[in-house]
Amino acid sequence: MNQNWTVSFILRIASAFLVTVILVPCVFGQYYYFGKSKVQTREYHFQSYETEHFKVLFYPGGESMAEFAARAAEDYYARFTSELGFGLDYKVPLVLYLSPGQFSETNVVIDVIEEGVGGFAELFKNRIVVPFNGSYSDLYHVIGHELTHIFEFQMFYRSRLSALLGAVGEFRIPLWIMEGFAEFQSGWVNVNSEVFMRDLVLNDRLVSFQNLSDDMGYLVYREGESFFQYVSEKYGRRKVYEFLHTLKNKRDMEATFAAVFGVSIDRFSSDWERWLRSRYWPLVTKVTNFDTVAHRLTDHRKDGSVYNTAPAVSPSGTKIAMISDRLEYSDCYVISALNGRILKRLVRGGRSGRFEGLHLLRPGIAWSPDENLVALVTKSTGRDNIALVEYPDGRVKKRVGVELDAVYSPKFSPDGKRIVFVGLKNGFSDIYVVDISSGEPERVTYDMYEERDPVFSSGGDTIAFVSDRPAPGEEWVPGCYALWMRTGQGQLRRITESGGKLSHPVFSHSGEYLFYVGTDSAKNIYVYSLKEAQLVGRTDFIGEVSYLTISADDRKLAFAYYEGVGWDIAVILDPLMKIPFDTGYRYRAASDTARFTRKGIDFDRVKPVGFSLSPDYAVGAASYSGYGGLSGVVNIALSDMLGDHRFGIYTDIYGDLLNSNLIVEYWLLPFRIDYGFTFFQFRETPYYRPFVYSVERVNRGGQMMAAYPFDRFLRAELGVTGYGSENSWWLYDAQNYGGWYRDSLWWDRIFYLSGAMVFDNTFWTREGPARGTRMRIGGEVTFLSTRQFQDVYADFRNYQRLGRRFVFASRLFGVSSFGRDADQYYIGGEDVRGYEWGEFYKDAGPGVGLVNFEFRYPFIDRLKLAFPLPVEIGGIRGVAFLDGGLVFRDSMQIWDGANSRLQDLKLGVGAGIRIQVSYFFLKLDFAKPLSATKKKGWKFLFGLGSDY
Repeated sequence: MNQNWTVSFILRIASAFLVTVILVPCVFGQYYYFGKSKVQTREYHFQSYETEHFKVLFYPGGESMAEFAARAAEDYYARFTSELGFGLDYKVPLVLYLSPGQFSETNVVIDVIEEGVGGFAELFKNRIVVPFNGSYSDLYHVIGHELTHIFEFQMFYRSRLSALLGAVGEFRIPLWIMEGFAEFQSGWVNVNSEVFMRDLVLNDRLVSFQNLSDDMGYLVYREGESFFQYVSEKYGRRKVYEFLHTLKNKRDMEATFAAVFGVSIDRFSSDWERWLRSRYWPLVTKVTNFDTVAHRLTDHRKDGSVYNTAPAVSPSGTKIAMISDRLEYSDCYVISALNGRILKRLVRGGRSGRFEGLHLLRPGIAWSPDENLVALVTKSTGRDNIALVEYPDGRVKKRVGVELDAVYSPKFSPDGKRIVFVGLKNGFSDIYVVDISSGEPERVTYDMYEERDPVFSSGGDTIAFVSDRPAPGEEWVPGCYALWMRTGQGQLRRITESGGKLSHPVFSHSGEYLFYVGTDSAKNIYVYSLKEAQLVGRTDFIGEVSYLTISADDRKLAFAYYEGVGWDIAVILDPLMKIPFDTGYRYRAASDTARFTRKGIDFDRVKPVGFSLSPDYAVGAASYSGYGGLSGVVNIALSDMLGDHRFGIYTDIYGDLLNSNLIVEYWLLPFRIDYGFTFFQFRETPYYRPFVYSVERVNRGGQMMAAYPFDRFLRAELGVTGYGSENSWWLYDAQNYGGWYRDSLWWDRIFYLSGAMVFDNTFWTREGPARGTRMRIGGEVTFLSTRQFQDVYADFRNYQRLGRRFVFASRLFGVSSFGRDADQYYIGGEDVRGYEWGEFYKDAGPGVGLVNFEFRYPFIDRLKLAFPLPVEIGGIRGVAFLDGGLVFRDSMQIWDGANSRLQDLKLGVGAGIRIQVSYFFLKLDFAKPLSATKKKGWKFLFGLGSDY
């Protein structure tokens, strides 16, 4: 792009960013040129509690959770070794976090963890990392799920060294096998899975196994689990393990299905689909039950959302606040309770530090009695809080910040002075009441049992809630729920039978009835008479009901309803009349629960975690020749158990170390500020003219860097870099055929300070960023250097959805250099497509601006060829673009009036396609220049990478 861009600016950027290309997975991680940040809201002082087969890592406050997790893990381990026929020859690290928010701060993996991740197991060090979400039942099953993955890694990728080196063979186990077996093996039998699969069948949305790809998200889990359930039901549970062991040996899906089941995967998939249809089609008569009782106010099929959820009907019954992802971010909307028309987008979530997230998977919204405020749980600067948002202007009147690990389900008291909610603290899920004026929370339950969805009675003196606490004299069974009441005097009383998963109770404002959600063959609305102390009504839907809310006159009951692979807001008018009379409990008994009696952790077995390094991965290649000696590439990444200390080494050896590129880097990550230290040696040839002259340069130096995230989207970076350049001027002796000789040698010394502000709130799909903004503004200034310069640059990128599948992307970039040794920049086809690479290197100047516009669209969804070879390709996207560039210099001429053409303002247009190849895109473009150039024709461009 310029003569000295390569010499200076790119070198300086390289010292900060070249490492990201080489060491992104483990060392640089989030501090890529753009990218969201992890916000470390606290310091974690982990300890290790060792059992026979596990190292349970927890921090203060997690003692009860560590005891439970250790016992659960050992229970699963004993069963898995018996069923699978092998054990593990190492102790599995099990890392525990006290909330999903704190789990998202883990450094075990550098990737930013989104809300939907409920835990993970990683291959290289066989670590399990899970959060506590308030439910010990969920924790139990997540541990089982992730431990299954560890056994799968041992089975399919036995050698950790082979996994480390990437030599795991060409065959990759499909994700629906890996995740489906983990769901099946953990024993997580729940109505949600049943509702999901039934919905797929009745809406004809099943995907055959041969077409089930790894990027299909939740579908992979559910259909994979259904596969193993089908095998177990038809052939017996032992057949499941026979299938896995055969797959391990044959490493071929078709051969495995033929050997184990005697049929092709095609035929087996058809049999499985028939089994599902015979199971669910008889229920099709229930589909109309919903429409006779309720009606939808939203339609996720039309608005493009998946979630329209967490409704809160206003006391007057005229408005409903809800959470929706119709624009792919989680936003809070207010809609009409009459026809669903959007009245106001009250809060935009996931775009700024004020509202980093709205807990899409477990949201909470409530109206104040006067309808002037909406209370909703938000995440800002890494912590949960309750935001009181004024309606309709959307201003935050107050944030109720509580020192808890997580916050859920806020509800106003009838007088609007208090809010009841669920808070997580040190492994306990309890009910809190906070006075809005003082902001001081009162803990009203204090035990290990799970409490959910509290709500005030119409008089405000009683709180109803859901809990899996046992009645006096009963054994605790996590995950076996009932409705409870707590009186103003602190007395607890169970008011319903214990059963499956109950949720979202709401009092009628008359005080006579309690509506709640119960699990039977689906998730239905139950009506409980407080006066008669018995059940008096129940819906008979086949979908999933959640988040009940009722108007002040009891005439409008709103809720979220799952059907058609998405959630919508629905209402029942006059619910006490519309909901069918029923006095029988039909709860589906929880068959997948675990018993637990707290005994206390054995602190004699609790030790400090200590410090030790082990490889995250190592890749390399080498060769030797008598002429050149040793050559090769080595890339090694190491970290400690928690990922707080990360080291990276990269070198491309050529003969000896002094003639090689070398990067050694260390990142310290456990604090709010992340610190990085780098030593580098770069070899480069900034100038070269064949058989005339060449300049070779060796740059040796180091860098210190610090990065401070203000929130998830905005961070500041500051660095100091120093290096020395050994410059050699080589000439070619053409007359005496003596070849190349060094004519001169000189040294440069460069020290500079660098800083940048980085913002990124983009939403990504598999094709790349689809919404949002990315921005980087930075600068550099030298000191104590032989060269003196100051550089400033800005890079702004924006992405707009045009429909669900089209994206308009724009980029504006500029850099300017000042000082005695200011950099000089030029442009070419690498910047403005349609021109030759480096075509305008003679027209350099101290500043340059670039602009790019791209319209990205689907081109070929699926193309299947039968002859001459059976080939199927898909997911090919198209792009149309306009590029522009201008070098700022004294003799700049934008328009050539004599020839009626653009001169120094270079524009290019064109179009191309993008074909995904592994993690990259094959880029094929045709471009034409629109400004002055020697070659005016169309040019073909080939590239491998990703779009901006």
